[in-house]
Formats: sequence, structure tokens, C-alpha cells
Amino acid sequence: MKSFLSIYKGIGIYIFFILSGYFFNTKKYKNIGKVLKDKLVKIGIPWLVIGSISFFWTIRYNEFSFDVLGFINYLLGNGSYLYYLTILMLCYILIYFLPPKDKIYYILIGINIVSVLLTSFNILPKEVYKNKMIFTYLNPYLNILNWIGIFAIGVLIKRHNLLEKMQERLEKNWILILLAIAIIGIILILCKQTTSYWNLLTILIGIIGFVAVITISLKLTKINLLVDIGKRSFHMYLIHLLFLEKLNQIYTANNIFAIIRPVITVLIIYMLVLLGQKIAKLLKIERIYNTVLGVR
Repeated sequence: MKSFLSIYKGIGIYIFFILSGYFFNTKKYKNIGKVLKDKLVKIGIPWLVIGSISFFWTIRYNEFSFDVLGFINYLLGNGSYLYYLTILMLCYILIYFLPPKDKIYYILIGINIVSVLLTSFNILPKEVYKNKMIFTYLNPYLNILNWIGIFAIGVLIKRHNLLEKMQERLEKNWILILLAIAIIGIILILCKQTTSYWNLLTILIGIIGFVAVITISLKLTKINLLVDIGKRSFHMYLIHLLFLEKLNQIYTANNIFAIIRPVITVLIIYMLVLLGQKIAKLLKIERIYNTVLGVR
């Protein structure tokens, strides 16, 4: 079971980028200044605050140097999980300035595939150096060419209303879709295939995983708890690192916990965030609390 789950462990980042492209509406903003102002408030403040707390939490393990270089590297994702936010901001800026033409997005997807392929062959570097200043070398996680095409897929899905057009078909065939996902995973295990961010197989699995997650989501839209958790995915992503150490000490490494561990982790974080909101409301600092955590 753990081998099966490991095949799909990396799809989350692809789902995040596709959805980010899907929900990014350039027509909403009059100029790039409006884009930056909106994103710096909604993303930048919680990024800085929670990212700083995570940095001081992490340096206990000597993973990053306790200085300005280490702090900047951590916040911008040179060796930390926050690389997603740096690339996300770059995607917003780039897509805003590009002409809204389908062929542009197809070109971006093609560039993305080539970049990942070059990275997989080590023509573009795979190594991450936490002791080097960010952007002084080519970090694969911070190479926008490795992600921009995934973001562009989300833009195309939105532009052509593909989710709306496919909704009925996905809901009707959800069992077949999930069965296909399972079969693909089993075949890859039998063929002893492994996945990493830097191979084309993972991009394919990421896209397939996106379809599977959307299919499951359509079946669960009547469960208010899951809908609310989905709306809180941004701040839960930001703070999850603060809880992983303790939670990993509690869980045992077996197949059962491999399945339920993510569910338990999400529920614990969700309940703690709700508790924090109630306390903040009593203290009349709910607006500050929501801004700092990125609660929307």
C-alpha cells in the first residue's frame, strides 16, 4: 500500500498549480500593481509570518543557517516547501503580461515538458544547495519553466469551461476513473517505476491525479466539512510543517496508518485553526488572525 501511495505522493503540487491557474482571473485587475497588491496581502503576509515561524522551527535541525542568507533561502523556497509560493507569484506576473491566446499557453506547456525532460537527464541541474544564495544557481524547484506549463493547463481549463463541460461525465463515470487510477498505480509498481518531480511520467500522473481529485470532489460537495477544509487549503498548507514532527512520532509506519495519516493530520490542523479563530473572535482580533493565516 505504501508503494502504491508513493506513486501518487507528488500529485498535490500539480493539483495546486492547475487550480491556481484555473482561478487566476487577469481581467479582475486593471494593472500589474493591482495584482501584486492583492497577492501580497492575501498570500504575502501569511507567507512572511508563517514562513518565519517555520524557519525558526526548522533551524533546530541545522537544515538552514541561522543568518540572513538562511532566512531568505527558506522563505523563498531554496530547499524549503515554500518554493511553491515563489513560483506561484512568478506565474501570476508572467501570465498577466502574456497575450491571452491559446497557442501561447500550449507553447508554455511544451516548454515545461522540455524543461522537465532536460532536468531528468541532468542537463539542467537537479541539486539543491541550501548554503548558496537563492537565484545564484539553477534550483530545479525554483525554475519557473518546470511549472509554468502546469499553471497554463489550469488557465486553459478555465478559458474553455472544461470542468463544467465534463462535470456530468465525470460524476457518471467516477468509479471507472478511480479504477483506472488504481490500475495505473499497480502497473507502475509491477514495472518498478518510481516517480519524482523531474520526469514526464510524474506530469502525466499529476494531470490524471487532478482529474481523479476533481471527480472525488464532485461526489463530496454535499459534505460541508470537506468543502470547508478545501477552502482552507492555503493556510493549512502553510502551517502543516509545524505539526508534522509530533504527528510523525505518533503514527506507526504501517499500511493502515499510511492511508489514514493524511486524514488525521488534516483534521487535527483544521480543528486547531478553528479553535484559534474562536479565541481570536473572543479577543476581537479575528481580522488580524485571518490576515496572518491567510484565512479567507
